Amino acid sequence: MIRINLVPVKVTRKQLQLRQQIIMAVAVLLLSVVTVGWMSNSINSQIAKVEQNTADTQAKLRQLDSTVKKIESFKQQKAQLQEKLDVIQKLVKDRTGPVRLMAELGVSKPIKLWLNEMKLSSSSLEMKGIADAESTVIDFAQKLKNQEHISNVRIRELTGNEGSPPQGTLRGYVEFSLVTAVKLSS
Repeated sequence: MIRINLVPVKVTRKQLQLRQQIIMAVAVLLLSVVTVGWMSNSINSQIAKVEQNTADTQAKLRQLDSTVKKIESFKQQKAQLQEKLDVIQKLVKDRTGPVRLMAELGVSKPIKLWLNEMKLSSSSLEMKGIADAESTVIDFAQKLKNQEHISNVRIRELTGNEGSPPQGTLRGYVEFSLVTAVKLSS
Protein backbone atom coordinates (compact mmCIF):
# COMPACT_ATOMS: atom_id res chain seq x y z
CA MET A 1 0.00 0.00 0.00
CA ILE A 2 0.96 3.55 -0.56
CA ARG A 3 1.69 5.77 2.25
CA ILE A 4 0.91 9.47 2.12
CA ASN A 5 2.43 11.75 4.58
CA LEU A 6 0.04 14.57 5.36
CA VAL A 7 2.24 16.22 7.88
CA PRO A 8 3.55 19.47 6.57
CA VAL A 9 7.16 19.63 5.79
CA LYS A 10 9.03 22.03 7.92
CA VAL A 11 10.34 24.87 5.92
CA THR A 12 13.16 26.53 7.54
CA ARG A 13 13.08 30.16 8.25
CA LYS A 14 16.10 30.83 6.08
CA GLN A 15 14.50 29.24 3.06
CA LEU A 16 11.37 31.29 3.59
CA GLN A 17 13.33 34.52 3.78
CA LEU A 18 15.29 33.58 0.68
CA ARG A 19 12.09 32.85 -1.21
CA GLN A 20 10.62 36.22 -0.14
CA GLN A 21 13.75 38.06 -1.18
CA ILE A 22 13.71 36.37 -4.58
CA ILE A 23 10.05 37.25 -5.05
CA MET A 24 10.77 40.87 -4.00
CA ALA A 25 13.75 41.07 -6.32
CA VAL A 26 11.69 39.73 -9.23
CA ALA A 27 8.86 42.13 -8.36
CA VAL A 28 11.26 45.10 -8.18
CA LEU A 29 12.89 43.99 -11.43
CA LEU A 30 9.51 43.67 -13.15
CA LEU A 31 8.42 47.03 -11.76
CA SER A 32 11.68 48.58 -12.96
CA VAL A 33 11.25 47.10 -16.45
CA VAL A 34 7.66 48.32 -16.62
CA THR A 35 8.68 51.79 -15.37
CA VAL A 36 11.58 52.06 -17.84
CA GLY A 37 9.33 50.89 -20.67
CA TRP A 38 6.62 53.40 -19.74
CA MET A 39 9.17 56.24 -19.44
CA SER A 40 10.78 55.26 -22.75
CA ASN A 41 7.38 55.23 -24.42
CA SER A 42 6.52 58.61 -22.87
CA ILE A 43 9.82 60.16 -23.94
CA ASN A 44 9.47 58.75 -27.47
CA SER A 45 5.96 60.18 -27.61
CA GLN A 46 7.24 63.60 -26.50
CA ILE A 47 10.08 63.44 -29.05
CA ALA A 48 7.58 62.60 -31.78
CA LYS A 49 5.38 65.54 -30.73
CA VAL A 50 8.37 67.92 -30.72
CA GLU A 51 9.49 66.66 -34.14
CA GLN A 52 5.94 67.10 -35.47
CA ASN A 53 5.77 70.61 -34.01
CA THR A 54 9.16 71.40 -35.56
CA ALA A 55 8.01 70.13 -38.95
CA ASP A 56 4.76 72.12 -38.69
CA THR A 57 6.66 75.25 -37.66
CA GLN A 58 9.11 74.85 -40.54
CA ALA A 59 6.22 74.43 -42.97
CA LYS A 60 4.58 77.58 -41.60
CA LEU A 61 7.93 79.38 -41.82
CA ARG A 62 8.31 78.40 -45.47
CA GLN A 63 4.78 79.59 -46.12
CA LEU A 64 5.48 82.87 -44.33
CA ASP A 65 8.72 83.28 -46.29
CA SER A 66 6.79 83.07 -49.53
CA THR A 67 4.24 85.52 -48.13
CA VAL A 68 7.03 87.92 -47.12
CA LYS A 69 8.49 87.68 -50.64
CA LYS A 70 5.08 88.49 -52.10
CA ILE A 71 4.73 91.45 -49.74
CA GLU A 72 8.18 92.73 -50.71
CA SER A 73 7.24 92.36 -54.37
CA PHE A 74 4.02 94.29 -53.75
CA LYS A 75 5.97 97.01 -51.93
CA GLN A 76 8.34 97.34 -54.88
CA GLN A 77 5.43 97.50 -57.29
CA LYS A 78 3.74 100.09 -55.09
CA ALA A 79 6.91 102.19 -55.01
CA GLN A 80 7.24 101.97 -58.81
CA LEU A 81 3.58 102.88 -59.29
CA GLN A 82 3.89 105.77 -56.84
CA GLU A 83 6.94 107.00 -58.72
CA LYS A 84 5.03 106.83 -62.01
CA LEU A 85 2.04 108.55 -60.42
CA ASP A 86 4.28 111.35 -59.14
CA VAL A 87 5.73 111.83 -62.62
CA ILE A 88 2.24 111.89 -64.14
CA GLN A 89 1.04 114.41 -61.55
CA LYS A 90 4.07 116.60 -62.22
CA LEU A 91 3.47 116.40 -65.96
CA VAL A 92 -0.20 117.30 -65.53
CA LYS A 93 0.77 120.18 -63.27
CA ASP A 94 3.51 121.41 -65.61
CA ARG A 95 1.36 120.95 -68.70
CA THR A 96 -0.67 124.09 -68.07
CA GLY A 97 2.28 126.32 -67.08
CA PRO A 98 3.80 126.90 -70.55
CA VAL A 99 0.33 127.28 -72.08
CA ARG A 100 -0.54 130.04 -69.64
CA LEU A 101 2.85 131.66 -70.18
CA MET A 102 2.34 131.70 -73.95
CA ALA A 103 -1.16 133.13 -73.49
CA GLU A 104 0.23 135.92 -71.32
CA LEU A 105 2.96 136.62 -73.87
CA GLY A 106 0.36 136.71 -76.65
CA VAL A 107 -1.79 139.21 -74.74
CA SER A 108 1.20 141.42 -73.89
CA LYS A 109 2.97 141.44 -77.27
CA PRO A 110 2.39 144.53 -79.40
CA ILE A 111 1.69 144.12 -83.12
CA LYS A 112 4.97 145.68 -84.26
CA LEU A 113 7.18 143.46 -82.08
CA TRP A 114 8.59 140.14 -83.26
CA LEU A 115 10.13 137.48 -81.04
CA ASN A 116 13.02 135.68 -82.74
CA GLU A 117 14.22 133.54 -79.86
CA MET A 118 12.87 132.36 -76.51
CA LYS A 119 14.71 130.29 -73.90
CA LEU A 120 12.64 128.97 -71.00
CA SER A 121 14.31 127.50 -67.93
CA SER A 122 12.67 126.42 -64.70
CA SER A 123 12.55 129.95 -63.29
CA SER A 124 13.44 132.39 -66.07
CA LEU A 125 12.53 133.30 -69.63
CA GLU A 126 14.91 135.01 -72.02
CA MET A 127 13.50 136.61 -75.17
CA LYS A 128 15.25 138.19 -78.14
CA GLY A 129 13.58 139.94 -81.00
CA ILE A 130 13.05 143.10 -82.97
CA ALA A 131 10.54 145.93 -82.83
CA ASP A 132 9.73 149.05 -84.83
CA ALA A 133 10.74 151.41 -81.97
CA GLU A 134 12.17 151.51 -78.46
CA SER A 135 8.80 152.59 -77.10
CA THR A 136 7.26 149.34 -78.40
CA VAL A 137 9.81 147.29 -76.43
CA ILE A 138 9.25 149.38 -73.29
CA ASP A 139 5.47 149.02 -73.68
CA PHE A 140 5.94 145.22 -74.03
CA ALA A 141 8.05 145.13 -70.83
CA GLN A 142 5.40 147.12 -68.93
CA LYS A 143 2.61 144.79 -70.06
CA LEU A 144 4.68 141.74 -69.03
CA LYS A 145 5.08 143.14 -65.50
CA ASN A 146 1.29 143.07 -65.09
CA GLN A 147 0.99 139.35 -65.91
CA GLU A 148 0.39 136.70 -63.23
CA HIS A 149 3.17 134.24 -64.13
CA ILE A 150 5.81 136.80 -65.16
CA SER A 151 7.76 139.07 -62.83
CA ASN A 152 11.04 140.92 -62.56
CA VAL A 153 11.15 142.02 -66.21
CA ARG A 154 14.53 143.48 -67.23
CA ILE A 155 15.53 144.84 -70.61
CA ARG A 156 19.00 143.46 -71.06
CA GLU A 157 19.81 144.98 -74.40
CA LEU A 158 18.13 147.56 -76.64
CA THR A 159 20.00 148.64 -79.78
CA GLY A 160 18.80 150.55 -82.80
CA ASN A 161 19.78 149.42 -86.30
CA GLU A 162 19.82 151.54 -89.40
CA GLY A 163 21.39 148.85 -91.59
CA SER A 164 19.54 146.36 -93.71
CA PRO A 165 16.75 144.82 -91.66
CA PRO A 166 16.08 141.09 -91.47
CA GLN A 167 13.95 139.77 -94.28
CA GLY A 168 10.29 140.74 -93.89
CA THR A 169 10.86 143.70 -91.52
CA LEU A 170 10.94 147.45 -91.98
CA ARG A 171 13.98 149.70 -92.10
CA GLY A 172 14.76 151.42 -88.79
CA TYR A 173 14.13 148.61 -86.32
CA VAL A 174 15.53 147.99 -82.84
CA GLU A 175 16.90 144.74 -81.48
CA PHE A 176 16.13 143.86 -77.89
CA SER A 177 16.82 141.22 -75.28
CA LEU A 178 14.53 140.73 -72.25
CA VAL A 179 14.93 138.53 -69.18
CA THR A 180 12.03 137.74 -66.84
CA ALA A 181 11.38 135.54 -63.87
CA VAL A 182 8.57 133.04 -64.47
CA LYS A 183 6.38 131.00 -62.16
CA LEU A 184 5.06 127.98 -64.08
CA SER A 185 3.42 126.09 -61.23
CA SER A 186 -0.33 126.52 -60.94
